[in-house]
Amino acid sequence: MAKYRNTSVERGFRILELLAERRQAVDVTTVAAESGLPFSTTYRFLSVLVDLGYVQKTENELYWLGYRLFKLSGYANEITLVKHAAHQILSLLAHDVGLTVHMGALEGLQVIYHAKFESENSMRIVSGVGMRLDAHVSALGKVLLSHLSDAEINRLYRLNPLRKHTQRSITTLASLKNELREVRARKVAYDNEEIAPGLRCVAVPVYDHENELVCAISISGSTMHLTNDGVPGLEKKLQLAAGEIADTLAGSRGRRHGDGNSTRTAAQ
Repeated sequence: MAKYRNTSVERGFRILELLAERRQAVDVTTVAAESGLPFSTTYRFLSVLVDLGYVQKTENELYWLGYRLFKLSGYANEITLVKHAAHQILSLLAHDVGLTVHMGALEGLQVIYHAKFESENSMRIVSGVGMRLDAHVSALGKVLLSHLSDAEINRLYRLNPLRKHTQRSITTLASLKNELREVRARKVAYDNEEIAPGLRCVAVPVYDHENELVCAISISGSTMHLTNDGVPGLEKKLQLAAGEIADTLAGSRGRRHGDGNSTRTAAQ
């Protein structure tokens, strides 16, 4: 794919990034010096950005990020971007495995579902976008909790007992921390009938192109469909999907797997 350059756009973004990095209002001379642009060019770009609302100018001739930029960032918050990037990938995955696929993020002691995908043949699971579950009994939740330190886990659960959902639920902090250590090592988490009898789940983390955790994705189904022999194959499909989401977020879908494999290809 051909790469196109636009120096005006690049210079505008360079100025915005510089203002963001400074974390305080600065004068045009400072912006020019740090951006490497001529004073007149810097002043012209700042004036345009002020007119557009992406930069604000103070009474004493200093410049800072404008309200419109913050408003724009609010529209494109991280989870919205991830949902958009993951939609087709996870829809194809659910269709391929014939099971339910969820995407979730951690909020305090709970995991919240941000997306759900079902196939025509998947077991009907009582869940939906916006639903919250205790993280300690959820495969999604365990993946997300595993990225916290033991000190952070202690703070989270110091005054909050681990609620028992089934006979298999983790109910002690020591047991939870032991399991989270295993999840950190293998980068896969399981829910073995810990939320509801007969329901199993496997989950993996999703990272962005800078290797920062953004969410977790999972496959859920009955114990009849998620067998011990079948789980490793589902793990691999989840990991491929997580890689594709990361590539899509980076604008390079398809480059992660040198042979051109995608979730659709790998699933066949």
